[in-house]
Amino acid sequence: MKVLVEVYGLLRELMGWKSVEVEISDDLTLEQLIDILVSEKPKAKELILEGSRLRDYVKVLVNGRDCRFLSELKTKLEDGYVISIFPPAGGG
Repeated sequence: MKVLVEVYGLLRELMGWKSVEVEISDDLTLEQLIDILVSEKPKAKELILEGSRLRDYVKVLVNGRDCRFLSELKTKLEDGYVISIFPPAGGG
């Protein structure tokens, strides 16, 4: 099974890519996927997660739906899903 992960804003710089296709196992959760993606990127992990929770200002969409309206980080992923991660935007 594969999912497509897209990152935006500062995350693109931290991760070094804007989208990547990830091979996943059955019953993988959004939390497990994020852990895999940021395992070697501590700054990205700090930006996305606060302990084991998603930071309030980060938006994570699963097929265009905010994960907070699904099962949050416990959302089960399936083949072909698109995961989009949006850090806070700054500017003025």
